[in-house]
Amino acid sequence: MTLEAELRAFLLADATIASLVGTGSGFAGVYPAPAPQGAPSPFVTFQRITADRVYSIYGPSRLAGPLIQIDCWSEAPEHGGSYGETKDLAEAVRRRLDGYRGAMGSLTVQEVTIETESDLYEPQDKTRRVSFDFRIWFEET
Repeated sequence: MTLEAELRAFLLADATIASLVGTGSGFAGVYPAPAPQGAPSPFVTFQRITADRVYSIYGPSRLAGPLIQIDCWSEAPEHGGSYGETKDLAEAVRRRLDGYRGAMGSLTVQEVTIETESDLYEPQDKTRRVSFDFRIWFEET
């Protein structure tokens, strides 16, 4: 499986994240960006920003460290969401990933670190967002 598929499953396997995003009504709350139209709030999106790989004099080392952007979204208060629910979801994602080492499904993760974290308001669709850039070092198969 791909890193993105394993990451999605890893996030949804966390009871706190799963309870915050909900998994009813056919939605699973963690999506490759962009989220589907009508996805219930709050939810998480993710996308690969870079695909860094380590090489040695012998060629590829199979160690990859892509930068993965993970965004936690909720509607603005006037639409039933809250800044608090955005921050609660972001905190759960941060706790799940920051500093993680070990198995992520079929992948072996060497280390996960946060490179950036930002709080944003999207005025065009009246949503709140906490955006992370996570560096995920893992062994490619």
